Amino acid sequence: MRQIAINLGVALLAIFAPIKPMLLATFVLIMVDLIAGVLAARKRQEPITSAGFRRTITKIFTYEIALMLAFVAETYLTGSVVPLSKIVSGFIGVTELLSCFENINALSDDKLLTKILEKL
Repeated sequence: MRQIAINLGVALLAIFAPIKPMLLATFVLIMVDLIAGVLAARKRQEPITSAGFRRTITKIFTYEIALMLAFVAETYLTGSVVPLSKIVSGFIGVTELLSCFENINALSDDKLLTKILEKL
C-alpha cells in the first residue's frame, strides 16, 4: 500500500512538473498579499483573526487546484489550441497583484501606487 502511494505521488509530480513555476508564483503572490493584508489591518487597527488566515488557506488550495485542472484540460483536451493554464494563471496573478496593490496603498500615506497607476 505504501509503495502504491509513493508511485502515485511520483506520477502526480511528473504530470504537474511543467506548471511548477505557475504554482510557485501563485503561492508567492498569495503570501505577499497575506503579509501586506496583515500589515494594512494593523495600520487600520483592525483585529487579525483566524478567519482571515483560513480564507488564505482556502485561497491557496482553490487557486492551485484551478491551475492543475486547467493544465489537465489543456494537456489532454484542448492541446495547444487554448492555453487554459496560462489564462487561468493570468487571471489569478492579476487578481492577487491588485489585492497586493490595494494593501500596499493602505500602508502608504501618499497613495503612491494609485498615483503610479493613474500615470499608466
